[in-house]
Amino acid sequence: MQSAPRTTSRQRCKKSDARIASVHSATTSFFAGSPDASTRIVIFHGYTASPDELKKLGESLAEKLGCFVSIPLLPGHGTLVEELEKLSFDDFVTFANREVESHIKPGHKIILIGYSFGGYLSLLASTQQNVSAVVTVSMPYELKFPLNLGVSSSIMKLGGIWAKKLSTAQRHERHGMFFYPHFPSRTLEIVHEAIMKIENILQHISVPCLHITNEADLANKAKSGEILASKSPNPKNKFVRFPNRRHGAFQHKDQDEIIDVIIDFLKKCM
Repeated sequence: MQSAPRTTSRQRCKKSDARIASVHSATTSFFAGSPDASTRIVIFHGYTASPDELKKLGESLAEKLGCFVSIPLLPGHGTLVEELEKLSFDDFVTFANREVESHIKPGHKIILIGYSFGGYLSLLASTQQNVSAVVTVSMPYELKFPLNLGVSSSIMKLGGIWAKKLSTAQRHERHGMFFYPHFPSRTLEIVHEAIMKIENILQHISVPCLHITNEADLANKAKSGEILASKSPNPKNKFVRFPNRRHGAFQHKDQDEIIDVIIDFLKKCM
C-alpha cells in the first residue's frame, strides 16, 4: 500500500486506462549477499509495490550484517493491477509462509522484515516459523480517518480500480521502479482483514519486534508502532517514529537513517 486513496468519483479509473498505466518497468525478486550466510533475511514489499524500492535496504543489510537477503516478488505483482483483484489475503499469507519455510535450514537464523502490507505477512509468518526477529515499517494498523471506517472499503470496492493521488515529486521518487499507479478495488477490504488477523496473533509473537512509523503517513497513525510493540510480550520490542516522513519510507532521499535503525536493532538479535 503506497498512499491513501480518496473516495471521490474523479479518481475512479476505467479498467482500460488502468491496464495501460499499470506497468512502468520490468521487475523481479531481488537477492543480495552470500547464499551460504548463516543469517537469512526475508523482506516482503508492499501491496501494489515491488522489490525495486527495497533494493538499497537489502544491499545494506547484506553488506553490514553479512547475511543473505531475499526480497520476493509477491503474487499478482509485476504484471497488471487487475491481477491483484483475483487474490485474497490468504493467498499472500500462504505465499509468505512457503517463502520463509524455503529458507529454513539447520543452523540458520531467519529474520523477517515487512514494509507496509508486507508487515502483515512478516508478523503472521513469525507465528508459523522459527524466526529470530521481525521488523515492520509503515505497516497500517491504526488507520486514519476515513480509512478506519468499515464503509470505506465498501465504497472503494464499488468504485472499481482507483488512481493513487501522487504528486510530481512522489512520481519522481519512483522513477525507474515498478509500481502500480492504481489501487485494486479490494485494497481496503484486504487491509481491514489483515489488521483483524494481526490483532488476533500479537500476543503470540514472542520474538523481538521493531515497529517503525512515520508522522506524516496519510494512511497510518504514528502511534501504531508503540501500540504494536506493547501488545506482544518480548521485552526487547522497540518502536521508532520518524517526523516529517510519509508512508513511502524507502522512497525518501534520507532512507539511510531508517536503514541504520533497522541494522542497529538486528545486530542485537543476531
